[in-house]
Amino acid sequence: MRAHLVNYPVLLVFALLSTACAVGNQYSYNSSTNMALPVHGTADVGLAVIDQRPYVLDGDKSPDFVGLQRGGFGNPFDVTTASGKPLSTEMQDALSRALESNGYQVTLLKSASASEADIEQAVRGDGKDRNVIILLKEWKTDAMMRFGLSYDVVLRVFNKQAEPVAENRLTGDKEAVGGAGFESANSKAASMAFENKMNQLFNAPDVIEAME
Repeated sequence: MRAHLVNYPVLLVFALLSTACAVGNQYSYNSSTNMALPVHGTADVGLAVIDQRPYVLDGDKSPDFVGLQRGGFGNPFDVTTASGKPLSTEMQDALSRALESNGYQVTLLKSASASEADIEQAVRGDGKDRNVIILLKEWKTDAMMRFGLSYDVVLRVFNKQAEPVAENRLTGDKEAVGGAGFESANSKAASMAFENKMNQLFNAPDVIEAME
């Protein structure tokens, strides 16, 4: 009985320390310098990453929200981007560099909102012959004992007339992408998961053909 009583303060201290480490975490999605995408070409490409996560659109979470880090009691704390920029902006910048390193000339497209109508208008107004639109319908990491990712991401390729010519979609719910660790390790795991999912999105026959 005495041995069990001695452990309670230790467990409490561990939980409090874990909670302290969970507060104010930040991940970088724009630190990759060697994202490998399975498409190559020399064409002019329009690019936009649009955040359609419902909790961001309704204002419950800020655009720089990337997920949750849980404390020792399982209580969640928001994780945001290291730059303070919206998650969609960090992802867009990383994808732009990756496409340019594969030979493309990239123009960033700006949509007035996350609506389909405004996205199509942006393509018609400033788009190129090939336009890559990434829709973030869900993207949220969750770290405690394990590091999980819930995601619903759509890649669409449009022509200059905003007509869809290719599409691919990936979804997953709390998919394990690594063991939860300290902030820097979790940030690296999140960045690697992003790179892997983008590679999978582009690695579809109709997408590769549309990007040639």
